[in-house]
Amino acid sequence: MWCEDCVAGLSQRLEPGSVDVVVTSPPYNLGTRYKKYDDTLARQDYVDWMGHWGQAVH
Repeated sequence: MWCEDCVAGLSQRLEPGSVDVVVTSPPYNLGTRYKKYDDTLARQDYVDWMGHWGQAVH
């Protein structure tokens, strides 16, 4: 088990094509108050962020 940024961990620890299924529950950018995450990103920033990790798991 690693405690790290998931996108960095995916690219450093897993071989391409080695994962068959990804289950995730990302923040939905609805303004929920988290301790360490800003859930009030501008729409385009949120879409860009989703695309960033989406590409990593693809």
